[in-house]
Amino acid sequence: VLGVFGWVGLSQANALLKELLNKTPDKAELWLQRAQIALQLDQKKQALAAIEVALKLNPKDTSNQLLAAQLHLSEGSTERAVSLLKQGLKHATKEQQVEVINTTMQTLGWLVSQQKWDLAKDLIGSAKRLTKQLPRDEQAQLSVYSAQIAMQQGNTKRALKSLNNALKINPNLGDALLSLASIYRSKGQPPTQTHPT
Repeated sequence: VLGVFGWVGLSQANALLKELLNKTPDKAELWLQRAQIALQLDQKKQALAAIEVALKLNPKDTSNQLLAAQLHLSEGSTERAVSLLKQGLKHATKEQQVEVINTTMQTLGWLVSQQKWDLAKDLIGSAKRLTKQLPRDEQAQLSVYSAQIAMQQGNTKRALKSLNNALKINPNLGDALLSLASIYRSKGQPPTQTHPT
């Protein structure tokens, strides 16, 4: 019952918002609210259109960039999502950095799992300046992503350096250990001790 009343309330709010937008189409906040209502109504394409208008009106708003990036990822616009995350990394205030980094790390994990190496490399490059502010576990995971990209590009030396860096931070990091084993297996060498135990 509550869901039906909630939906009716959202529909009314959406109608009111349309009227307000007709009168003042240059208010980014109204477009953001429209996007949020569309999301609650599970209308992702309308939410995406509204958030893009909000971004055009206020291109440096990190919250809008993050929301738009997440929507673009869910709708398959990976390049646009990475572009927005890069902007978010550039414009984030101290207070917003944690949210931007969390979204970036989730996106990197997805890009690597989908083998979208160029986009992952591009996003890591933009995140480098904030690396020192990451929690140590996330620094280690970022090193693993860098290593996986290097491995894909055939740069074993850089991959080993990144993996060893990750293992210095967290000697039990499964992704790093598996990637390291994969490198040694492909070289036909037994792993040597590469990190302190």
